[in-house]
Amino acid sequence: MSDEEKKSLITYLIKEIQIYPNGESKMPLKSIEFNFPIYIDGREVRKVLWERGNTVERSFVWEKYMNIAQKYVKGLKKAYYENGGEMQWDNFENVVYGASKGDMKKLQELYPDIPNSLLQLLEMVDGTYWREYAEEKVTLLFLGSDMEEYPYFLLSARQMMDTKDDFRAWGDYLINREFDDIPVDEGICDDLGKLCVTFTTRMN
Repeated sequence: MSDEEKKSLITYLIKEIQIYPNGESKMPLKSIEFNFPIYIDGREVRKVLWERGNTVERSFVWEKYMNIAQKYVKGLKKAYYENGGEMQWDNFENVVYGASKGDMKKLQELYPDIPNSLLQLLEMVDGTYWREYAEEKVTLLFLGSDMEEYPYFLLSARQMMDTKDDFRAWGDYLINREFDDIPVDEGICDDLGKLCVTFTTRMN
């Protein structure tokens, strides 16, 4: 490829590049704006910003573009790192991927009221409960709980569909609010037909 062709290609791909003034930052590149949308962590963006300041690896500043699921995963990674789980998280991060479009469509058909935040989470991670990714089974505590030291695994989209009616066998009294002395948060679904169980605490 000639220099002229390279220049033409760069002009076609990139709309604008911004750099810091000489000496203002150790990493001169400030931002790149493309002529077309690109996908970062499942989100469509055109402009990529580099972080300015003394941070590890000078990572991208995604905070303003992140949805709630991406922010949650970022915070969870930080928690694993700070509590000795760096190797466990890195192994997890290297093998996982999001739910297929087919499974996501079926899940939405089965649960029309499923929240967008859960769909966004499944686009990033399709389950952490004995979920097989590329011939490697993953079991990773992924969801928090209102009970101290009692976190949950995230079920995959397919597991959520397969276990649709399982909750009726042991937890219907919670959804139906059958006992006044057992408080149930108002935000929890009160219709068993619409209930989507997203987690499990079982290890086997």
